[in-house]
Amino acid sequence: MEANKIIEFLEELGKLKLLPRTGWLMRGVRSPESVADHSFRVIAISMVLADALKERGMTVDVERVMRLAIMHDWAETLTTDLPHVTHSLFSKGAVERAEARAFDHLILPLGAIGQHYKTLWQEYEARTSLEARIVKAADLIELMLQACEYEKQGIRNLEDFWERELNLNELVDDELLGALAEHLRRSHTDITEQSKF
Repeated sequence: MEANKIIEFLEELGKLKLLPRTGWLMRGVRSPESVADHSFRVIAISMVLADALKERGMTVDVERVMRLAIMHDWAETLTTDLPHVTHSLFSKGAVERAEARAFDHLILPLGAIGQHYKTLWQEYEARTSLEARIVKAADLIELMLQACEYEKQGIRNLEDFWERELNLNELVDDELLGALAEHLRRSHTDITEQSKF
């Protein structure tokens, strides 16, 4: 592979550092995290979850988890960060098709390596493996953590994030994930209660 093709790919990927998470902007967060900020913590959460689940006796391919976590939002270099609420404005499957085309465009300079990445990304999108489901759980945990952090800063219009059913145990059947979700929900409740005074 030629150096200029690698640089072309990396420059395109770098756009995620400048791309704000749109859902937070829509709720009045003045300087929201970027997609890259979000992805960094998803990667860290994924690693910790994979290692913790492995320690609890699950067979987990930690390298695969890390690869899936690293690339889980790459398509957003072109599609941008479409908030959950806007997905309902598109016909069924339209967002997914757009993201797949965006991913194809992004990896084009990488040739065969890019096609390998595409296979992994499709695995994540379809949640066909334990590793993909661990990364999706990490993605949701990161969302909940960030919501708590913004609530601590005084942002109060985030209830819809908590009204969605985030049953992490449906993704990975282990009590650890349920405990993490419950801990974050309690934090949200505590922050909400404290803000009333």
